[in-house]
Amino acid sequence: MAEQQILNHDAFNSWEYLPEELLLKIFQYVDCKHLLRLGQTCRCWKLVADQELLWKRRFATDFKLDDHVSLYSGAISWKEEYERLIDRVPSAELEKIEEHTDEVLHVAFANNGMMFSTCSKDAYIKVYNADWPFETVFSEYLGVKNLLFQWKYTQLSQFSPCDTQLLVSGRCTGSEQGGEIVVYNIFAGSFTIQSRVRILPYDVMGTWLNDSHILSAKAHVLSYTRQCLCEVVLNKSSQEVENLHKATMSRAFLFKCNNYATVSYIRVADLTSCIRKIMRSDPDVDLSQHLHAMHFQHLKNINERKIYGQCNGCKQTLKRCIHNENEQAKLPRTTWNKEPTCFSFCSKPVKYVDGEIGVVLKSCGIQSTDTESLPEKNNEFCPESSDTCYFQNQSLCPLCGQERSYMSGTDGSSASTTSAEEDHVRILLPKVCKVLIGFTGDYVSIPHQIGIKYLKEEECGHVDERDLKSLIAAQDYNRSDLQPDNWDHIIEVKGHCVGMTLSSCNRYLYVNVREWLTEDDISPFNPPPIANDIKMFVYDLITMTKISVLSGHNAKSDVFFLHLSSNDLYVASGSEDNCGYIWDRHYGVCVSQLVHDDVVNCVAVNPCDPSMAVSASDDKTIKIWRSKSFRRLLSGVRAKARTKL
Repeated sequence: MAEQQILNHDAFNSWEYLPEELLLKIFQYVDCKHLLRLGQTCRCWKLVADQELLWKRRFATDFKLDDHVSLYSGAISWKEEYERLIDRVPSAELEKIEEHTDEVLHVAFANNGMMFSTCSKDAYIKVYNADWPFETVFSEYLGVKNLLFQWKYTQLSQFSPCDTQLLVSGRCTGSEQGGEIVVYNIFAGSFTIQSRVRILPYDVMGTWLNDSHILSAKAHVLSYTRQCLCEVVLNKSSQEVENLHKATMSRAFLFKCNNYATVSYIRVADLTSCIRKIMRSDPDVDLSQHLHAMHFQHLKNINERKIYGQCNGCKQTLKRCIHNENEQAKLPRTTWNKEPTCFSFCSKPVKYVDGEIGVVLKSCGIQSTDTESLPEKNNEFCPESSDTCYFQNQSLCPLCGQERSYMSGTDGSSASTTSAEEDHVRILLPKVCKVLIGFTGDYVSIPHQIGIKYLKEEECGHVDERDLKSLIAAQDYNRSDLQPDNWDHIIEVKGHCVGMTLSSCNRYLYVNVREWLTEDDISPFNPPPIANDIKMFVYDLITMTKISVLSGHNAKSDVFFLHLSSNDLYVASGSEDNCGYIWDRHYGVCVSQLVHDDVVNCVAVNPCDPSMAVSASDDKTIKIWRSKSFRRLLSGVRAKARTKL
């Protein structure tokens, strides 16, 4: 009887009968490894060990985050996120490629993640399959022994948006500052040269605007001044056979830079989907609170162009207002009885020619069904307002009487949108919203600013090449007949910019910066000393604000570029401490360290497989990195294969 009481007493005091609150209190002092083992003890303990509150605290503690950290929107649970950052991040070396004979400067994945390309100081461009056994699918030497190119080295490569072309940038011999871009066509596994473009300076590197055009740049130094005229040029990515070695340059921006600074490392960000998402979220939202003034003004300009339209005959935007009979008489008589002639927010009475009123003004509260509030036929008002006026579709130009077409390809009404869900949006959604991003400067020649310029309808502003040549020849930089373009927005980083990349959605810009240690006595030829530690600034290109700073990598020498890359989950960068680094984009924590024997110049993460990354180093090697979970899976498959043999 006494033995039975002792057994019952021991059972009552067993660990499995402890209340959940007490177990939860105890488990919070256990590390991740032992917490997972405790969850395998029994069903009761597993329920406690899987508590979200417990894993959130474990997550915040181990990754040194604030307790108020929020869960990533695409995540399932805190436990799942912990496992991802520990077990599914590229961190295990899978293979080493030693085909290059000199320092490897850059590596880049194709947009579909099926290939990656590398550039090196041995002047080779190489392309590999992104799957084992990582075979070389293309290799070409562009160095001094190749009489057609004679490059010093290849410095950067970039696949086109549809992965049908490959842009390769390099530095030319016989020139201290000049470089060149070569575009290859990719078809059925073969790579064919289809265009060549000269660049100046060589660190412009070039970028894709779309699948048919690339952007490059040329700098023109003005003697007896400390200024450079930097022309950003739009080039066709494919040329006619007879013009293969002569680039077709059609449009350009022209930026004036002080103190011998130039425009370099240009990129193009497509913000169309991001801005359209904001505009769709709430039709009544005040866009000025969600968009930077640069975007807000651009959207207003788009709406005006869509509403006003353009005449096919006279090629004029229809903004002219007729306020009296004398002005009306100046118009062709054929238009008098056809169309109203005001397409502008002018807040003045407008004379209409004989005919029906074809305008409903929402901004002034006039409704077509309200007959008493309708103005007289010949006295209409078009008040200046941020609201959109709704114009009836009109096919003839009131200025010349010929057929009119709208710039956007729509009918000019505010309801002319691309899908049914957009019909209620009052402000017209942009068709294309791209911005040009480049490193530039003002105080010293090294890049310490980020310039942002809108690309109107995917084209650059036109610059007359004859005026540009005459300006350079005359060295008259104050001429009024050639006005340089201004950046729509400038971001001052107060440091040396050594690399940048865009997020997969193009909304966020990641920039490697070596900050100035002091800002005193800045002179053009005496830039301030810079820090060894590198900070990665993260900017929101919609609001133009800095949202976070990532750190952990450094540069000890006068490093030129440490390239970055990103996908949906991670952002990666090289470093001069012989390691590459990978950060989680949402939580901003360093989750992986990729070790080499020398400086790591670039780390590329696979855009379609977050568990894969490739690093390029001065040790002349390329390393393939996989997650720990992938390595275990691969080891199991190989073990089964050996057993069968």
